[in-house]
Amino acid sequence: MKIIKRSGAILLSLLFVFWIVPVNAQDAKNYIPSTDQPSVSDSSIKQGTLTITKKGSTSTFVLYKLFSMSCANGSDTYTYSSDDTNFKGYFSQPSAPKVSDIKNYTAAQMTSFTKDLHNYIAGADKVIGTADDVVQPDSTLKLSASGTVTEDTLCSGTATLDLGYYLVIETSTTGARIASDDFVVSVPSVVIDSSGNKAWNYHVTAACKDSTVTFNKKIVEGEKRVSSTTKNIGDIVDYEILADVPKYDASVPDDTVKYELSDTMCDGLTFDRDSLVILGINDDDSTTTLTSGYTVESPTASTTFTINFTYAQIKNYKAIKVLYSARLNEKAAIGQQGNDNTGELIYTNNPNKSEHHETRKTYVYTFGINLLKVDSESQNTRLDGATFELLGADGTTPLAVYTYDSSDPTKSVIPLDSANPSVTTQKGGSAYFLGVKDGTYYIHEISAPSGYQLLSGDIAVTIKALTGADGQPNGDFTCTYTLPDGTSKTANYTQTSSGPILKILATFMVPNTKGFTLPGTGGMGTKIFTLSGIGIVVLGGVMGLLYFRKKEKIGM
Repeated sequence: MKIIKRSGAILLSLLFVFWIVPVNAQDAKNYIPSTDQPSVSDSSIKQGTLTITKKGSTSTFVLYKLFSMSCANGSDTYTYSSDDTNFKGYFSQPSAPKVSDIKNYTAAQMTSFTKDLHNYIAGADKVIGTADDVVQPDSTLKLSASGTVTEDTLCSGTATLDLGYYLVIETSTTGARIASDDFVVSVPSVVIDSSGNKAWNYHVTAACKDSTVTFNKKIVEGEKRVSSTTKNIGDIVDYEILADVPKYDASVPDDTVKYELSDTMCDGLTFDRDSLVILGINDDDSTTTLTSGYTVESPTASTTFTINFTYAQIKNYKAIKVLYSARLNEKAAIGQQGNDNTGELIYTNNPNKSEHHETRKTYVYTFGINLLKVDSESQNTRLDGATFELLGADGTTPLAVYTYDSSDPTKSVIPLDSANPSVTTQKGGSAYFLGVKDGTYYIHEISAPSGYQLLSGDIAVTIKALTGADGQPNGDFTCTYTLPDGTSKTANYTQTSSGPILKILATFMVPNTKGFTLPGTGGMGTKIFTLSGIGIVVLGGVMGLLYFRKKEKIGM
């Protein structure tokens, strides 16, 4: 019986010494499998080291010794035994794998083996790293790096271990990372040099190979995807969310994985529930419209939504794409503050313990004009009663924009009647045109204040959205205007009075001259003045003729 056990141990040692490259776990080129075990040159060595590296994450790993490794007296060959490890109970089970089975495992079967070990450790609790686990780790290894950790920073950690064969499980990860698959590794391991000579390496390095989960949220403008734009109040804004679907170790039950996409909008944006389309992206980049496998929650129907996915029904897709629209409404913030909405991905990045949140913001900017009507001879004299309309770039089409409610001290915006899109200066001389995107406009005076002349032409106004380093609007803007007499100026700006100083409105003065405007040539008014002049001349002639006739009668 002892001979059988010993033979099995030797066969198992041959398997575990050289099977050290499980799926997604270790850099295979440094550890070449072999069917022959090299001789042990120094049987007094009892410990080695395991160094784990991973990019972009100061992860924590726990290590469980499955088998101890030793040389029998007088032997130069390592053998493995579970008799002095916490896994003796596991390998003594009737359902435990036989050496002859494990020796021929495929990668998929090895994955199933690590999954079985994982579940055995967790027991009924099913969460690695708790006091209730059936087996406690032999060592804990924390990765670290010098300086700030970025996606490309190589983090590493080293543990000193008794010689043996270990199961390695990542219990916490940082950044947009999925926890690495469980893997097994032998310390020491066999390496082969350029001459083909094999030797034991007592300082093993395992390079964890995992990938980030990419998440992005953009505004759709034709073929372009942008992070910010300018719109008129009332315009529809189209959005796109694109998020990778994470892949997990086979040991992770689908029902423990959380995958959730959401969007939270500011009050200035109204979500269009009917516009929501959810697509699965296949490996060949084709798309499948999803009609199940998720639920949509919208507790605040006009400003937010959350899509909770059933991971089992989406795990075979490469990514998920969400398309939807919102309208820039009358509550929109005017000027540099912008109207933001935040897309968020919440997913299980460590199946044992944690979730990871990724957020992306987009901004919609809209601008406004504060026109101040003043006396041309005294700019401190503000004029009410002047009526204006805002014309589009063609100079003829009136635009239905928004204006301040002068009766509301909070200066909320109210919609104008699209059939009569005009505003009138109130006490203080102001008239407001709010909710316009960048571009060129014309302000046309419909009627002048009482006692003042009507402007002789329209005021040309150009609002220009400034851009950041990415070439997209950043909320800042300039405004230039040209008066009917050809005078061009740059507007001043109304700004926030507290917090960050942000531009709100482009503000400029429009002077009016006292007196009455003569209607243009051919107008009825000119005819009236012409006819009146002729009448006066005729009346004078008639009166003169009557005077001379009267003089003749009296013999003068």
